[in-house]
Amino acid sequence: MGGGIAMCFANKGIPVTLVDLSADALATRLKGIRSLYEANVKKGKLSEAKLEQRMGCISTATAISDSKVASADIVIEAVFERMDLKKKIFAELDGVVKPGALLCSNTSTLDIDQIAAATSRPQDVCGTHFFSPANVMPLLENVRGKASSGETLATVMAM
Repeated sequence: MGGGIAMCFANKGIPVTLVDLSADALATRLKGIRSLYEANVKKGKLSEAKLEQRMGCISTATAISDSKVASADIVIEAVFERMDLKKKIFAELDGVVKPGALLCSNTSTLDIDQIAAATSRPQDVCGTHFFSPANVMPLLENVRGKASSGETLATVMAM
């Protein structure tokens, strides 16, 4: 999911950082993204220059503590649907990401309020469920938590 979500932003020229603890997994993901863009070049739907421009929007990090993550305005988590894992990630993000940054989960089934409770800023937490494949299906379901602020909701709706 993360690669498709990254493509959504890159397609609009918005810089995005893919995070995975494995450098090999990141390399595989980038190769897959490039392959999808190359298929569109072959079909005449995308120029080579646009392919390179979009790939240039995507950077990588092997740790949540990376400065690119810490300085992000919006973080979208897209890990497996396991509450324990999501809570662990959100607690870590809470200690790293700048104040006021939005912390969003791509969950389609888990309780956003439980995820938000793992942070000290539940007002900045909401669900952003991208439909699959995210780079093809232009549909985003935004999920309000009990504490999600109006500013948080307005920002994800604009996104």
